[in-house]
Amino acid sequence: MTTQNSNAPIDGQEMLKKVANLLGQYLACTPSHLAVLSLWTLHTHCFTASPVTPYLHIRSQERDAGKTVCMELLNLLCSSPWLAAGCTPAVLLAKLTQAERGTLLLDDCDPVVARARNPVMLGLLNRGFTREQAYSIPGTAGGQATILAVDAFCPKAFAGMLPLPSSIDQLCIPINLEPKDFDAQVKRFSVRAVRSQSEPIRELLHQWTVENAAKLVAVAPYDESRFPQELSPRQQDCAEPLLQLADLIGGNWPDWARQALVNVYTIDDREEEDFVKELLHDLREMFAWKGNPPFLPTGFTLAYLHEHGQSFWKNWRDDGKPMDAMDLAALLKSKGIRSRKQRQGPHIIRGYRRKDFLRWWPRAKAAS
Repeated sequence: MTTQNSNAPIDGQEMLKKVANLLGQYLACTPSHLAVLSLWTLHTHCFTASPVTPYLHIRSQERDAGKTVCMELLNLLCSSPWLAAGCTPAVLLAKLTQAERGTLLLDDCDPVVARARNPVMLGLLNRGFTREQAYSIPGTAGGQATILAVDAFCPKAFAGMLPLPSSIDQLCIPINLEPKDFDAQVKRFSVRAVRSQSEPIRELLHQWTVENAAKLVAVAPYDESRFPQELSPRQQDCAEPLLQLADLIGGNWPDWARQALVNVYTIDDREEEDFVKELLHDLREMFAWKGNPPFLPTGFTLAYLHEHGQSFWKNWRDDGKPMDAMDLAALLKSKGIRSRKQRQGPHIIRGYRRKDFLRWWPRAKAAS
């Protein structure tokens, strides 16, 4: 790695500029996303000085939007990264229970986190947000059954198309990526080519952390007045470590960081709401098509969406597979709508009640 030859302290503003410039060469995203990604990358090098470590949810509702490229870039820049693509829950559990603390980068996370409801795995991910909150799991010691305290505190980034479980999603800062435009000045990513650019930057991030270790430990918790008023209490928890870094860096970064975090949370809320509106519109059409019955099974609902709804329901996931029952439930959850059981003849089936949608349909896109 390239190291500093000068005894002069590292210029934090110039360092973050280099991080953002490198990311911006290969990702089609907003300046706000680049600012948050840059600060989070620095955070992975000094997260042990913070009481919490925010997660990233790198997401897109479209394929080829750069999610994997983003994870590859983070893998080159973050501290002690572990990049896994589509690993099994068992492998993830084994990694989280290791003593080594690094940066967990979970690409293609949909089948592992959003769909696997392993309570131990979800518990480790939830507890890993906060320092000194170990998670207890069953284990063995000396051939005897015992309880093991696992410390899963480390930065984590998840990349995928589907919503995360709500308990994990609230610990994440959203990074919404879009497919690049034809005229976008975005380079083709190659690990071999980018590694030579990333290594000196990664060394700068490490050296800055070493130089500022005492300042990082001495940072006091922020009171509410230090946060943008647009952020919720949980969003403030996620933002605090990044804002503290921005304040230590100085220059324009404190203002940029606060505005960038407001922007990325606003973009995430707006994009999620757009898909929910499309879904509500299609479900309104579905009930009308069936003569407005009081209840329709989930299986029929999905079949209708795949055949008659917006085209993206049929190719909802990264691998081109259609929306399933869990995907549907995740989108409707934001409106408080959930599937319910109902007896039909000798069978009990799950489905959706028409009356649960009535309060939302006037706000959805008007039926054509």
